[in-house]
Amino acid sequence: MKKNEVVSGSRKNNVERWYYESGELKQEGFLKNGRLNGKARRYFKSGKVEHEISFKNDKLDGIGRWYYESGGLECEIYFENDESISSTP
Repeated sequence: MKKNEVVSGSRKNNVERWYYESGELKQEGFLKNGRLNGKARRYFKSGKVEHEISFKNDKLDGIGRWYYESGGLECEIYFENDESISSTP
């Protein structure tokens, strides 16, 4: 994976992106006070979303969705305080 890129803001409050060695976007996340907050996304090399997960203060919190490369929803998992609470196939 290529070095990350700070898209906007400071080191503690920003959007960061990471890339595959070949240059395609691999993942992006939003940091507040240096911790993951909000949605983080990971991408297939094709550019389609592989999964998106919500974070609160660096912990999984909210709905995480995983997708097939074709774009269809594979599953959803609900997290609370970094623990899986429920899921759907």
